[in-house]
Amino acid sequence: MDMPRRTIGEWVQIICDLILLNILWLVCCLPIATIGASTAAMHSVARKMAACEHYTVWSGFWHGFRENWKQATVVTAILGVVLLISWADFTIGLNNPGFTGIACQVIGVLGMIAGVFTLTLAFPVLTRYRLPLRTVLKNAALLSLANPHIVLVGLAAAALFPALIVWNIDLLVIAVPGWVLLGGGLPVLAEQLLMRKVYARLEAGQIMEESNR
Repeated sequence: MDMPRRTIGEWVQIICDLILLNILWLVCCLPIATIGASTAAMHSVARKMAACEHYTVWSGFWHGFRENWKQATVVTAILGVVLLISWADFTIGLNNPGFTGIACQVIGVLGMIAGVFTLTLAFPVLTRYRLPLRTVLKNAALLSLANPHIVLVGLAAAALFPALIVWNIDLLVIAVPGWVLLGGGLPVLAEQLLMRKVYARLEAGQIMEESNR
């Protein structure tokens, strides 16, 4: 993980900012329809955190929300439908014996994996670059295939607090507050730290391509 050097005080400030960012994200996810826009807003702030750029959580979040809400909402809706259809295929496969059932299960699992991987990297792509919707989805899918470790790290970070509860129910008193304060921000910051090298490669390639024209 390419992590810029910071002082202890700067890391304390980042943790405090991440808590505020996570609370904003949770509150703005409550209407359900705004989950995509809220997640995009979180990514837009976390990207600046990861890159040591100047940011303010409150104004940066609302700027990212307004700037990306249309694309983020459509992306979430499209990939949400993909995940629902894939889950339905998998469920149908479980209830049908034989080759047809197995085929439905395989298709369902592959569809869910593709949907989750694409959805995970769609937000870094759409908040970093101004691209058409189709290009966002295509690039997110390709980047997730080329960088599966970023998706897996993000999923592992997102599963951290629920895993504590599964491991030991007595940790509920730690896991629930932990998730409320950091459950969304932690995986997003981890993804954005790992995406820094990806952004650099993409932008270096674009510069080279433009210089050869």
